[in-house]
Amino acid sequence: MQDFWDVIDDCGFRDLGYVGSKFTWAKHYLDGTIIWKRLDRALGTEDWVSLFPAFQMVHLECRMSDHKLVHIYPMGVPTRRQRPWHFEQVWLSDVGYGDTVKAAWEGGSISCIIEEAAQLGGDYNPVYTIKKEILELSLLEEQLWHQRSRAHWMKSGDKNTAFFYSKASQRL
Repeated sequence: MQDFWDVIDDCGFRDLGYVGSKFTWAKHYLDGTIIWKRLDRALGTEDWVSLFPAFQMVHLECRMSDHKLVHIYPMGVPTRRQRPWHFEQVWLSDVGYGDTVKAAWEGGSISCIIEEAAQLGGDYNPVYTIKKEILELSLLEEQLWHQRSRAHWMKSGDKNTAFFYSKASQRL
């Protein structure tokens, strides 16, 4: 690892630092243990830094990876203006919409949320559960598209002899 840092130093690069979350990688275990590391970095030269003195490097969440995205804003992080809340018609199409609204109105206070979390115990990790569901759905979607592509190949492969021959030849 020291050789890597020596090359970085010899080339005149420096670590650009970061704004926000320190870690760029996480390993989640089924027992709830999480290991956090800063593996990903952005590097720049002094000349680059002098061209973009207001730059900021931010670690952004990425749903489908255990790594965070490294994003550099050359002119600094743009400020977002707060948009007023408004109702979205599409929310009504969700099956659990009515229950969610009812629970929100009846819950009312943070103490109810804390009490409910205590009842669930330490085994409940909603982030892990949701990420697991997203991964499972992504794998199902990948399987679906793989199956469709094979069905298309089988359907058009026999009709197109040149296409079929080229695909069969690649396997040899």
